[in-house]
Amino acid sequence: MTQALLRTLLVSVALTLVACSDGRDDLGSLDNNVLVFTEHKLPPFVIQDLVDRGDEAAAQRLRGDIAGKPVVIVKLRGKTNHFGRDLQGNYLDYAATVPDTPVWIAEYPWTRGLGIATDETGWWTLYIVKDAGEPLELSFVYDKEGWITTKSNIISVEDEDNTDLAIQYIDPDFYNVLMLPYVEGMLRENGYPNFF
Repeated sequence: MTQALLRTLLVSVALTLVACSDGRDDLGSLDNNVLVFTEHKLPPFVIQDLVDRGDEAAAQRLRGDIAGKPVVIVKLRGKTNHFGRDLQGNYLDYAATVPDTPVWIAEYPWTRGLGIATDETGWWTLYIVKDAGEPLELSFVYDKEGWITTKSNIISVEDEDNTDLAIQYIDPDFYNVLMLPYVEGMLRENGYPNFF
């Protein structure tokens, strides 16, 4: 109880200092995976603090009132599953992932340059700062060099975390050696021209 009261007091003091600022103070910065999609002005250090505190701050991030603004910070987390078949006949773990895969939001091309990518376990994490009660539609582009660029379906980001996003990311060798020739052959057998 006293920790929550102390934190609230510290945030109140910080917000008072921000309100009294001449506008030239450094209010902190956000990590590249924290994306702001609201017109409400929030000090970056307030947002980053809630993100850094992780799951312990989930209720505070999602209640729809951050620093007196009708805003939520939604955590999105996803995995790139390795889809394909080993061409030498070796076992390919069904739970294999694709690490170091750049991920960006198709509807917001500027996110491509942020350097967001899957980690060594194949997982990525984003935090979306958005207006409470207003859904935000997004789709993700997976764009690893040498692999098939893939776009996900559009999802609606609501006022709750979604940490169960995943995509079957097709292995480029499997696609080029097995899948593409098979599909081309089927199309030609049915009288269609070669589209690929």
